[in-house]
Amino acid sequence: MSRVQQSFGLAIVLAFALGLGYAGWRMWNPSRVTACQACGRAVQANMRTIAFIGSDQEVFCCPTCALSAGTQMHEPVRFTELADYETGHVLRPADAFAVEGSDVIPCVRSHEMLNRDGQPVPMEFDRCSPSIIAFATRASAEHFAAEHGGQVAMFLQIVSRRPAIPTQ
Repeated sequence: MSRVQQSFGLAIVLAFALGLGYAGWRMWNPSRVTACQACGRAVQANMRTIAFIGSDQEVFCCPTCALSAGTQMHEPVRFTELADYETGHVLRPADAFAVEGSDVIPCVRSHEMLNRDGQPVPMEFDRCSPSIIAFATRASAEHFAAEHGGQVAMFLQIVSRRPAIPTQ
C-alpha cells in the first residue's frame, strides 16, 4: 500500500469516528431533553436544571427534583446549570440567586389525584415542593418574593442548608 492510500484510509476512519461521536452527542445533548429524568414531568425552559447525581449528569424539571433524586439515591448532588425563571437563560449555580418556598411551584401537576371513589386525595408530599426558583439578579428574586413569598438567598446557600427530603 502506498503512503497516499494509507493516509486516505486513515482519513476515512477518522471521519467515520468523528461522525459517530457527533451523532451520539446530538442524541444525548442535555439541551434536547424534554422530560425530567427523575420524575418524568415536562422540563420547562425557565426551570431547567442540570446536575450530577453521584457521577451521572442528568436533566431535571427543577432544583428541588434534583435534590429529591439525590436523597432517594443517597448520592451527592452537584448543580452545573440552572435556568433563569424570567428569561430561561442559562445560569451558573454560583452566580444565581433563588427564592425558596414561594407559592409558585411550576412542576406540580395542576389536577388533583382521585381515589377509586373519585374523591380528592390530599397531597402530603411532592418531590418538587417546596420550590427553589433561580434568578439572574437579586433584584429579580426579591421582586418575585415580594409577590409570591419565600426566602431570597444565593442559590448555593439555599441548597447547602436544605434538609434531607422525606422519601415516603
